[in-house]
Amino acid sequence: MTILIAGDWRHTIYESACADALRRLGVIVVPFKWSSFFDSLLGRAERKYNISVLCIRQMNDALIRYAEAVRPDVVLIWRGVNILPETIEKLKRCTGGPVVSFNNDDPFSPQYVESRSLHLRRLWKLFVRTIPLYDCNYVYRSSNIPDYDNAGSRRSRVLRSYFVPSIHNPVKLTDAERGQYGCDVVFIGHCEQYRYDCLEYLAESEYKLRVYGPLSTWMHFVTPQSHFRPNPEITGETYSKALCAARLCLCFFSRLNRDAYTRRVFEITACGGVLLSERTPEMLTLFAEGSEALYFSSPEELKMVVASAFASPKKLKEIAEAGRLRCIRDGHSVDDRMKAWLADIGDIRRS
Repeated sequence: MTILIAGDWRHTIYESACADALRRLGVIVVPFKWSSFFDSLLGRAERKYNISVLCIRQMNDALIRYAEAVRPDVVLIWRGVNILPETIEKLKRCTGGPVVSFNNDDPFSPQYVESRSLHLRRLWKLFVRTIPLYDCNYVYRSSNIPDYDNAGSRRSRVLRSYFVPSIHNPVKLTDAERGQYGCDVVFIGHCEQYRYDCLEYLAESEYKLRVYGPLSTWMHFVTPQSHFRPNPEITGETYSKALCAARLCLCFFSRLNRDAYTRRVFEITACGGVLLSERTPEMLTLFAEGSEALYFSSPEELKMVVASAFASPKKLKEIAEAGRLRCIRDGHSVDDRMKAWLADIGDIRRS
């Protein structure tokens, strides 16, 4: 089987990780990388405001020509915010196989529609129009299934996120690395108001925090009076080292995307970290509270859980080991995800 994956291909944990897993499963993967079409000033403007003038059309035309040349059995469009409706129809005709989408964001979140940002308000304009044209739309969260169905989706399936075994695993740290990354609590990610409030409340108790993420999001919240300072974003092996060096690994969920879980819950547990997560019904089905992960629902409860956890170091080690075993046993690696996805694609092709 040959699968064409069209997307940005800028982050190794997304298209690249899935492509590598598919190749290990015996699939031929051909990439179409569209990010270069938006390098110019016009391209950046078209992409930001989702206005098809020249660059978006050039990218769509190039994708069709590439598909005509390689004739894949399946086309996977990864977060296709700039894919035109006619492109999907042409891809179907030239390949004769299914054309499917995957989107890890929530295009139906009210926070996009009601945002003061013109970029966010227009972000999903094209994508929502194309939903009925895909042979299947793979979504990140089960709560989006009714949204996609109401938008005319032919098939809507959940494809959860995953961890990448070559990146997310227990790392043996040197003394220097423990000094560099060691802390009581680590959080890695962008900033939102609730996240800042929780971290500030925790930092007031003089716990040693390390926060990493895109500084452009943190600068809107952190002030000279804040009790912690964020560090630049980290990825890859450095990301895993930071998780392994912390006594507790915090996980928040995006309000913008109405998340009930996120990729980090699998990455943290796969690294052998103690997962300290916001409590949601979905999370409670993934990791048992108190034995495989720790949970909180408010800044006050977060501080209480941290204090209780540090009172029993032996229990923390048991939680870390049990969380890692559960993550692996339940099949949350990228290889497991792609194996299940291939089986589903096979059903779609047969139908």
